[in-house]
Amino acid sequence: MDIALVSFTRPGKALADKLADALTAKGHICRFAKFADAGELFARVHGIIFVGATGIAVRAIAPYVTSKYTDPAVVVCDEQGLFAISLLSGHEGGANELTREIAEIIGATPVITTASELRTLIVGCGCRRGTSAEQIDAAFMSAGIWPERIVKLCTIDIKRDEPGLLAFAEKYNIPIDFFSAAQLMQVTGAFTGSDFVKDTTGADNVCERAAVLGSGGGQLILQKYTANGVAVAVAEVSHG
Repeated sequence: MDIALVSFTRPGKALADKLADALTAKGHICRFAKFADAGELFARVHGIIFVGATGIAVRAIAPYVTSKYTDPAVVVCDEQGLFAISLLSGHEGGANELTREIAEIIGATPVITTASELRTLIVGCGCRRGTSAEQIDAAFMSAGIWPERIVKLCTIDIKRDEPGLLAFAEKYNIPIDFFSAAQLMQVTGAFTGSDFVKDTTGADNVCERAAVLGSGGGQLILQKYTANGVAVAVAEVSHG
C-alpha cells in the first residue's frame, strides 16, 4: 500500500517516523506530506495516516471525499499513540486493516466503527493452554470486538475443557461450536497458516478456519489477530 503520513507537531512527527519505519519494513511505500497536500494525496495514494487531532484530519479531507469505492483509507492517530481510528474507507479502502496494523505497531487501541465490524457475527478463537478469561476478554477488546455482539464462538475440539475460554463464553452467554482438526482443514480459502499451530493442534490455523466454518462459508471480515496468547478472526454469516 502506498501511504502518506501527515503530522502537525514534533511529538506527532516522532510517531509518524516510527510508523513509517515499521510500515516500510512490512512492505508498504511510505512518504511524508503536509496538511495542504490532502487534495493531491486523495488521487495519488492508497492510504493517509494523520497523526494529530481528528478534527484537523476531517477538515483536511472534507472537500475531497467522494466515494468509499475510490477514496483512500484514512486513519488518525493521536500524537501519544494511544488510539488508532479508522476514519474513512474502512472496508473497501482498507482503513480497518491499516488501523489494526498501526495499533499493533505502536500498542494503540484500534477504533473501528463500521457496521459489519460492530455486529461481530461469528468469531473463531484459538488460545494457549491455561489462558484466562480475563486475557481472552482483553484480546477481544484489543481487536475491537465487543463480546456482547458475538453471535457464536468457534474453535477446535481440543479446547472443550479450556477453563478460561469456557468462563469467557459463560460470562457473556455466548454459545461455542467445536470442530475437529480434520473438519477445519477441509475448509477452503487463503488462511494464515502456522507450522507450530499445526504441530500442536493438527490444523494449521484455528481461528480463521473455525470462523469461516462456523459461519457456513462466510467471508472473513477480520483476519487472524493475536494478543495475550489469543488468536481471533471474524466471519460474516453466509447467505448463499
